[in-house]
Amino acid sequence: MQRPLTTALVAALVALIFSAPISAAPTWAATPKADRAKALRLLNQAKKQFDGGHMNAALDLCDKAIQADRDFGEAYFNRGFFRGRGNNEQASADDETRAIKLEPTLLREAYNNRAVSFHQLKKYREAIADCDRAIAIDPKFAHAYLTRGTIRGDSGDHRGALADFEKSIQLEAHDAPAYAARGNAKYHLGDARGGDQDFAKALLLDPHYDYVHYRRSQLNYESSNYKAALAHIKKALESDSQNFSYHYQLGQVYEKLLDNKRAVDEYNSAIALNPKDSYSYYARGELRAKQNEYASALKDFDQCIASAPCESAGYRGRADVFEKQSNLAAAIREYSRGLEVEPNNYNCLEGRGFIQYTQGDFKGALVDFKRTVELNPKSATARLNCGYANYGLNNLEAARSDLLISSGLAPKKATIFYDLAIIEVRLGQQLAAKRHYKQAIALDPTMAKTPIDGLISWTQIDEIDALLSVGPQAVNELKHLLPH
Repeated sequence: MQRPLTTALVAALVALIFSAPISAAPTWAATPKADRAKALRLLNQAKKQFDGGHMNAALDLCDKAIQADRDFGEAYFNRGFFRGRGNNEQASADDETRAIKLEPTLLREAYNNRAVSFHQLKKYREAIADCDRAIAIDPKFAHAYLTRGTIRGDSGDHRGALADFEKSIQLEAHDAPAYAARGNAKYHLGDARGGDQDFAKALLLDPHYDYVHYRRSQLNYESSNYKAALAHIKKALESDSQNFSYHYQLGQVYEKLLDNKRAVDEYNSAIALNPKDSYSYYARGELRAKQNEYASALKDFDQCIASAPCESAGYRGRADVFEKQSNLAAAIREYSRGLEVEPNNYNCLEGRGFIQYTQGDFKGALVDFKRTVELNPKSATARLNCGYANYGLNNLEAARSDLLISSGLAPKKATIFYDLAIIEVRLGQQLAAKRHYKQAIALDPTMAKTPIDGLISWTQIDEIDALLSVGPQAVNELKHLLPH
């Protein structure tokens, strides 16, 4: 299960699109009871602590600076930056709001930082508005375009994102994150070549840019080039060994390379770094289920649910375990629980529908399969499943219609044409049955070894073809050829 690409991009860029802390310097006179000199000294110490990787010490010093001078806008600005880097988004946004009110010289940076925090809080409208404000203050502020583009991309506006990233690059031609972000937008818009060129440019500017290696690993994984995927994710981990998403990706690659032990090790590492990583719990549980370690798999899926209670993945994993144990009632219960939190989850609907179908509940199966068609009208499998459920209900005309649509969506799948031939025979359409059966054999010659009950011989069908070509008057002559 690959992580959403926009989510991966956001996680990689958050640390980069925050406007960096400002070195404290005197601005205007402090309030009478404030000690601005002390506040300046404490704030500069906080920045040094942050640069040295000591987040808690930096925050403590910022608190003391604000206690020394509660109208010191730069202290709020810097504390907001630190809190944003520490994933305390709401507190970060609150601090940047205070900085906006107190320090006019930092408006564009404070608006940008608050936009990043709003984005992380999924307040997209407010985030875009803050970017717009930062750009209105300084139309050449590249950071604000990068931030706005990231927000637009995460909300699905990839064309708007692309325009912002291009503007950011125009203003700062040597900014690797902007090229990486534009490359990601191009991939979303179907320009794989352009996207890869941007990733290459980002790596030229920064050979150790871990996000680009991570993204390239994902793309190679999706195209089944697992060795290249392995090489890139290892490069990413060389730059950032503490990134749980990178360990998860490495686990995914090891699974495809059939190195399950290393895959579990990587999932373990991801969970150790982020005990709430639902993806890693799900992946580890899925792998354990494949190895028939059902009790351990169920525990992992429980942790997945606890980490992401509004997502269906953990319930799907539990359903899969119960299916393997032939406990179909429990499996249906878990799929239903998954649909309670995600009513339009395709996999839950398909899984529940399939179990209902195998139990002979064709009506219930058809309800679920129809919803999968609504969710993905271009899925040949969804249409095919509807056809089978209709066939089970003896709705032959509907079944034929479903399979015809499915054959158009998957024109090289021999079994669809074979099943169509069976339906045509039951409907008394021998010529159509012949046509579909021949299509099935053309796609898979072994189908010729599986005759269809009720289909008359090729010789008889060829004779029918010839008579039909003569005209309507030949219809009566067909009767002796058709099966009784």
